[in-house]
Amino acid sequence: LSEEKNRYNIRRMQQEKKTQSQQRNFIILAIVLLSVISLLVVNRQRIQLKYRQLNLEKEKEIIENEMVAAKQQMEMFTQNIIEKTSLIEKLEQQMQESNASAGQQETIVVLSNLTILTEEDWDKFKLLFEKIYPMFFQRLKTATPDITVAEQRMAALIRLQLTTRQMASMQGISPDSVHKTRQRLRHRLSVSNETNLEFFLGHV
Repeated sequence: LSEEKNRYNIRRMQQEKKTQSQQRNFIILAIVLLSVISLLVVNRQRIQLKYRQLNLEKEKEIIENEMVAAKQQMEMFTQNIIEKTSLIEKLEQQMQESNASAGQQETIVVLSNLTILTEEDWDKFKLLFEKIYPMFFQRLKTATPDITVAEQRMAALIRLQLTTRQMASMQGISPDSVHKTRQRLRHRLSVSNETNLEFFLGHV
């Protein structure tokens, strides 16, 4: 009976040892699997982060390139207006110094018409302008919801620091009309006469 009991105890110990060994192996396997899964998750997150960073860098580069292109086009656009204005001034001076023919007067009219900012020109100008000065018009409208299109144009041209003559030629209006629109804009924005309008709009 004693021997049978000993054999039973031995078998039970062996079974317990086997069970413990299986449990230990299972725990080790679970730890290994969790480690592998964790590594895969971390690696996936690292790849996603790197992908997002690359996309952000590409987007940033695209935006910077668009801004550079917009600035160059805006400079060309403005320079073209300045050159036309200068030519008109020279022709007008020549007309004053000598009797201008009908052909010369017609040339002045044609050139003046070329400098008028049409709605299509304005849309193109506005698109380029907003790439260089994002949110400019939106901030103007937020500050002054009832601002007119003419006042928005004037604000943009003032922001570009064009002369009165250039702004007049660009919009197809007289210098006196430019002064009046400037005053309306100043009043609309509640900017006192003591405050420099160019400086104020430069911080809009």
